[in-house]
Amino acid sequence: MRSEYVLICIFLSHRLLSHHINSLFSPSNLPPLLRTLRGVLFPNNAPGKASLFPPSSEAELHALRRRAAKSLWELLPKGVGRLYFGGRLWRRGTKAEDDSSEDEDLVDQMERLLLVLDDEYCNKHLMYSILELVLARLMPELTEKGVTELWEERLG
Repeated sequence: MRSEYVLICIFLSHRLLSHHINSLFSPSNLPPLLRTLRGVLFPNNAPGKASLFPPSSEAELHALRRRAAKSLWELLPKGVGRLYFGGRLWRRGTKAEDDSSEDEDLVDQMERLLLVLDDEYCNKHLMYSILELVLARLMPELTEKGVTELWEERLG
């Protein structure tokens, strides 16, 4: 029974996430999103100064990863976070005492989840998939024909 419940929760969260991603990348939202992204990456239409520097030691990297996990944990509603990361803790809801050791355990689990992003191959695959999705939204004909076919069609 528990495995069926977990599968239903995963399915529903996948559908919800898929819905939000599709609505974010809808044709009407894409131009403002790209303008905002360009403004963030290139303020005043020029490359910005680097304000962040990569961690120089393993301890700094661990502290940065810990800070990111803690920030993500604080963004999640407590009930949702405990549902996905805390096992039976979610049943206590938001009325549970804020036990710092439980929160630290849940932040540890969030940090382990972020370790997935350490894989260089997965990061490249993720970025290429996002780029492909954006290009397919901007030019839907790319989903029907390949780049070389479109090139020949337009120039031939």
